Amino acid sequence: MQNDKRNTKRSEQFVSLTELFSFVTAIAVLQSFRRFGVLRFCPVRKPVRLCLAGSFLINCTYHLKRLFIMQIEPRTVVSLAYELRVDEEGGEPELVEKVESSQPLVFLYGIGNMLEKFEQNIQGLKQGDDFTFSLKPDEGYGEFDEEAVVRLPINIFEVDGKVDSEMLKEGNVLPMMDQDGNQMQGRVLEIADDSVLMDFNHPLAGMNMHFSGKVVGIREATLEELSHRHVHGPGGVHH
Repeated sequence: MQNDKRNTKRSEQFVSLTELFSFVTAIAVLQSFRRFGVLRFCPVRKPVRLCLAGSFLINCTYHLKRLFIMQIEPRTVVSLAYELRVDEEGGEPELVEKVESSQPLVFLYGIGNMLEKFEQNIQGLKQGDDFTFSLKPDEGYGEFDEEAVVRLPINIFEVDGKVDSEMLKEGNVLPMMDQDGNQMQGRVLEIADDSVLMDFNHPLAGMNMHFSGKVVGIREATLEELSHRHVHGPGGVHH
């Protein structure tokens, strides 16, 4: 893992240096053409000059954008460090999640993997920018649904006629499946002799969420990442 991080950092540094070198080279070559009159004796020098000047301008603009003004937008891979707090009744917001810059959240922006309002609040930010925003329940994981709290017969948790007491504990989150084959996550609230009370709400349902953090990195997504709809490499999926 440490080697992956070092390699990624070196790769990012190499890309930045390569882009800077390309930008400086483009300017230097254009200035050389102007200084030494390379195209002076070319019979089609004016069209060629225009084409070269246009090409260099596009190249310079691209590298300037990559170096100085790349921002969070669709088709970018974003790395974030942040803290998430939720409101507690009659008290200060409680810290429920902290993501360090050494192991940031890495995701492909704009394909629906994150909450829509979350992405809207960080759109347009650049590397190094700080952010602070809050999401209401209807912008996050919805209101708490009492009907999602259900009592199930304990025998459905049996394996070979026995209940795994290490698995079935109050507070544990268990992967389950409904009658239509949809995967669900349920939290064990209470265990009785013949039944188990389960909560299938999202853990953050009904809560106001407060995010604060920093944009650690931004890069363009590869064609493969866009095709697979997820990030590859450190912080993403390894194939």
